[in-house]
Amino acid sequence: MDERAFIARFRRAGALRPHPGAYPPPHYEATWERFGRMLAAVGGTFVGRVDRASMAAAASEAIARAGGRCVASITAAPLLEGVAGWSVAHDGGTRPHALDDVQLGVLTAEAAVAENAAVLLSARSLPERALAFLAQHLLVLVPANTLVPDLVTAQSRLSIPLPQHLTWMSGPSKTADIEQTLVIGAHGSRSLMVIAYED
Repeated sequence: MDERAFIARFRRAGALRPHPGAYPPPHYEATWERFGRMLAAVGGTFVGRVDRASMAAAASEAIARAGGRCVASITAAPLLEGVAGWSVAHDGGTRPHALDDVQLGVLTAEAAVAENAAVLLSARSLPERALAFLAQHLLVLVPANTLVPDLVTAQSRLSIPLPQHLTWMSGPSKTADIEQTLVIGAHGSRSLMVIAYED
């Protein structure tokens, strides 16, 4: 079949059918159980949905296990009240190289997505953007009431204007570019733990 005949056939077929409209996203349950399963599938760890007191205990355990420098984002600092062994990343936004020896970074996320276990980090929740990429391990604290079923819903709830940086992170850093071998921690954190806390 030559090119003209193909185009003519395509036009005839296209004229018979109206456009179907926007593709509806698949339905996902907005449950922390699904989020935990998906996070485990991408190499992360979900501690669970806890109250503030239990969150402090879980954070203390993670900090003690880190065995090195632990730095918290300025937005995470109020949530770690009473927890020992960490410092605040006061200058992380202006001097990112000051964070290059961090063993555990403690971050807060603005939202969580059940579909793919992604958490939303932005200039609002993480002014020290480098902390999410230079720390060897990450502990992410996310309010339990921010879970949404899918990424489409999450994107539709973003406030305008958007912050200067916005990152969806799902599990630790990983790549399979080299000989199709999965490597964890190639471009960022080697582990990622999420705690959903009751706000």
